[in-house]
Amino acid sequence: MNTYCFRWFFFMLIAFTLSACSSNPTSETSDKSDDIPEVEKTEKTVESKAEELGETKGIDRAVEEYDPHDRKHEKAFYVFAYRGLNMRETADPRSTILQVVPFGAKVEITEHPSRRDMFVDGYAGGMARVTVDGQEGYMFDGYLCRFPTPEKEMVPKDYVEHIKKAGSIAIYHHERLDDGGYIQNTEGVIVPTNSFDEAFLMAKVLFGIPDGLYLPPPSKKAETRIDNPDKDEFAWNDDLTVKRNKTGEIEIIHYSFRTEGYGLNVFIEKDSRGMKVAEMAIAD
Repeated sequence: MNTYCFRWFFFMLIAFTLSACSSNPTSETSDKSDDIPEVEKTEKTVESKAEELGETKGIDRAVEEYDPHDRKHEKAFYVFAYRGLNMRETADPRSTILQVVPFGAKVEITEHPSRRDMFVDGYAGGMARVTVDGQEGYMFDGYLCRFPTPEKEMVPKDYVEHIKKAGSIAIYHHERLDDGGYIQNTEGVIVPTNSFDEAFLMAKVLFGIPDGLYLPPPSKKAETRIDNPDKDEFAWNDDLTVKRNKTGEIEIIHYSFRTEGYGLNVFIEKDSRGMKVAEMAIAD
């Protein structure tokens, strides 16, 4: 079943139930829970596992120590390219392909690139020397993320635990807003990174942002909007918006999908504890 159709049906079912209960690159990529209590209208309930587990200080420290422009102190990375990532014989991106490393595979970087001025699908990176299952080669590191890839259909709460098992830190974020029958449910993760590239890679997989939508190249434009080239006929809108400050730095990434009875928004923005990647689903 089409992913969007499934989501539309699922959230229409939720909306009906709620009302019933209330009387009122690319050359380098290969070719191709807890119950939520009732709340007053417009009141938000926020669940943060950081407060329960005392991890806020830990993630603050991790953010302070991580510089997305200098990843040389990191070795373990994961492939976030859906169709796999090419491992090449040399640092020349046109050299012989040794193998296609599959999505989700763990990669050890043995030598980081001296420059990260290549752009593939909007991601900045360079050719890193890597080892995969004993074989050495070079890969474009713009598609490599420090956090493990989410497993199929994994929800944010479980993904946080998945990240922790891999030895990193993450916080689960949840909000529910009921404004007179207009239900907004926000769920996401906060991870210790300052990199929008890394956060966007995560959001595409975790929340199903269409594969055909990529980050636009660096720009001084205040706002850039990109329509999904594979937009379904029944969708009102299906697009990605990137907002930047006066110096060209990204301030927020917003993916929006809307159709009859259902809407989905994915927001990627900086948080005091790192980068917040959250999905807001709407059923009306």
